[in-house]
Amino acid sequence: MNVLTVNVGQGALSLVRHNKEAIIIDSRIPPSDDKYSSAFSWIFFWFPSKVALFPWFKDVSFFVEFLIEESLIKIFSEYGEEKNAKKIAVKICEERKLKAITTTKELENIIFHCYPKEHRYGKTNPSTRVFQALRLEVNRELEVLTDTITQLIPLLKIGGRLAIISFHSLEYRIVKNLFRSWEDQGLGQ
Repeated sequence: MNVLTVNVGQGALSLVRHNKEAIIIDSRIPPSDDKYSSAFSWIFFWFPSKVALFPWFKDVSFFVEFLIEESLIKIFSEYGEEKNAKKIAVKICEERKLKAITTTKELENIIFHCYPKEHRYGKTNPSTRVFQALRLEVNRELEVLTDTITQLIPLLKIGGRLAIISFHSLEYRIVKNLFRSWEDQGLGQ
């Protein structure tokens, strides 16, 4: 069987020959970038010395330190599906006026205290959705997923199959909507 396995954002897709019977897409960051994807978790601390090692920290700290409240709300709501997005964004803006937020622990603490006490100690850390939102925004992960899928469709032969491994509802929604759109256009089923 002529199968292509692709990680989202993997380059050189134009070099791949057409007429694949099946394509499997893994929406995680490619394995070579695992050090970056796992580095920005809620327990990792960022410091100026880390910027050289992880260049995208500049972007993350920029978002936290300089984006206006409305932009933070939008990112947290859309990419993190965070119910407390407004409260968290307001608190971040208040706190950064007093002192720069320089570590993920400081950010995690701000988020933690935006939650009611009964929701702070659940199975999932309260800051998880905000950190997901920041990661998705900085890495443009949803845009890259859409672009990758769109580039791969022409590589399938007629009757070929496309399988996509998605890891959260935002990715799933993109995949589902793309498939529906192609079906409506008569490009697949």
